[in-house]
Amino acid sequence: MKVNSLKPRKALNKAFLKVKPNRTEIEGFKTNLIQLASLSKPRSPRINLIG
Repeated sequence: MKVNSLKPRKALNKAFLKVKPNRTEIEGFKTNLIQLASLSKPRSPRINLIG
């Protein structure tokens, strides 16, 4: 399987590039993202037992 990574400008439709985001929506997204990240459990490092 080949992973095809695109830059956001290439991935978005041109109509979405013309829409200016609302600052309050951006701030709300940031706070929700931080809250979601704080709720997830931190992963413990895996120990390689073989070899």
